[in-house]
Order: sequence, then C-alpha cells, then structure tokens
Amino acid sequence: SLSDIKLKVDVPTISNAICKDKLDDEKIQANQLCAGGVQGKDACEGDSGGPLIRSYLDKIEGRTQWYQEGVVSHGSKCGLHSYPGIYTRITRYVNWIIHQIEDQQIDST
Repeated sequence: SLSDIKLKVDVPTISNAICKDKLDDEKIQANQLCAGGVQGKDACEGDSGGPLIRSYLDKIEGRTQWYQEGVVSHGSKCGLHSYPGIYTRITRYVNWIIHQIEDQQIDST
C-alpha cells in the first residue's frame, strides 16, 4: 500500500557492468545507474520519479553536503537480493537541467 509518510532506505550503487551481469535481459545505458540488490531494500511500485540522494563531506565547508544522483526509473523485482533497481543518472542531464532553469528565469522576467 502507499504511504503518506516519506520513507528512506540506504542502497548501495553498483557499476553498470555488474548490474548488466545481474540483470541478464536488461540493457543498462550510460545514462542509467543501478542501486540496491540488497534483500528488502529497494524502490518499488509508486516510487518512480523519486530521488536517489547521496552525501559527501565537503572538505572546504567542513560539513556534509547532499546531492541528487539519480531518479527512480524501474526494476525487475522489488527488494530481492541481487536484483538492483535502475535509476536515471542525473549527471548525464545537468546541462539540460541548467538550460531549463535558465529559460524559466528568462521567461519570468
């Protein structure tokens, strides 16, 4: 069932090469990334479009920074061991995203 409460789960990202091996029939593209594959931890039905968020220690600022690494796309099985989920890789679309934001700023002036 759907939840009214925001939920989170820690899922490891895995290389596309390993992901292709685990998902025989799936063609993983460079604009995609895989995460999960841990029993009971995965995105599932209704999660498409949701964020895959990562953190890193910003050594200049001396604090943890957060960034969106992916967008939930799809998967073959929810939360089963060795079946990672597939996400859209945000870094492949940064220029497009910036262009869209700049266009919106121009249109609103």
